[in-house]
Amino acid sequence: MARLSCRLFLATGILVSLAPGMTITVLTSLRNLRANASETAHSYNLRHPGLAFFPCNPMTSLLTDGKLYHLDIALYDREIAGYPLAPKQLRSGLPRSLNLIALPPGEQIQSQALQGLVAGFVRITDPELPGWTVYRRAP
Repeated sequence: MARLSCRLFLATGILVSLAPGMTITVLTSLRNLRANASETAHSYNLRHPGLAFFPCNPMTSLLTDGKLYHLDIALYDREIAGYPLAPKQLRSGLPRSLNLIALPPGEQIQSQALQGLVAGFVRITDPELPGWTVYRRAP
């Protein structure tokens, strides 16, 4: 047990001396482990099941609704390859009661299909998604 503690202490000392900035970054990341886009989207989806679409965080709908919806970057890949979705195909990969589209901070919609969809929505601020780009279906 003492050898293991000694080795851990030695490894920590080497890491701190070689990359002190990285050590601070890792410690900060560990403190804010739950403050990430996927966790935020998942928590929101648990509170409002089936109402929101997170095109950059597809796992949240799979975990909460058991359904996998479109991923923006996948739609974009299809478009640049010359295989865009037909409107019916797009609708089939979205929540039926879609009222909200949310993108995490720093993200923007890449695919033309979702850009066209968002054109019919109104940009809002949602206090449950601080810093996110949020669009709500126009009344």
